Amino acid sequence: MFPHPPYAEDQPLAHLILTTHVLHRGFQLGTGIGLLVGTARALFFSSRSSSSLPKPVTARSTPTNTKLVTRLTQVLRPSALGGLGGLALFSLLLPVHMWGKEIIEWQDRSWRLLENRGQVVVDWWSVGGMVLGVGVVALGLGARGRNLGKRERALRVLGGAGVGSLGGVLGLMGWRVLSGSKR
Repeated sequence: MFPHPPYAEDQPLAHLILTTHVLHRGFQLGTGIGLLVGTARALFFSSRSSSSLPKPVTARSTPTNTKLVTRLTQVLRPSALGGLGGLALFSLLLPVHMWGKEIIEWQDRSWRLLENRGQVVVDWWSVGGMVLGVGVVALGLGARGRNLGKRERALRVLGGAGVGSLGGVLGLMGWRVLSGSKR
């Protein structure tokens, strides 16, 4: 995706490569934290509601898949907000960390990222999972998405991107374990 010369001193787009990598990892970290929080909240509230008395059945009872959609929303929304938080935090930390560094240091770090075959594979699996996550959420929204506001739809799609990104990395780890591959 990015040009990769044989020597670090010749690395073009060093700022773009390093910034893209850091923001991608910040988004993943924030999504992971949001996913844990959202899952814990969904499990906590589902266990509390299951112990309460059953609600009476009315003529306008909601279909059972509404509960699933609600649970997914409880997980996707915190994942999206966590991803945005991680993105914001890492966008502030990168300039602080790299403040005053020479261009060769940016080039060296970005060159090493591209030179590391394992890192490149993780990045591609992560991006693939992100695309798949966005697709699944977009298909899942379908006709139901019309009733949601733009912000809520965007949060669900963003949450799907983050969860998909993490799923892509987990898929890579599973593939490596099952295939016996160390790379």
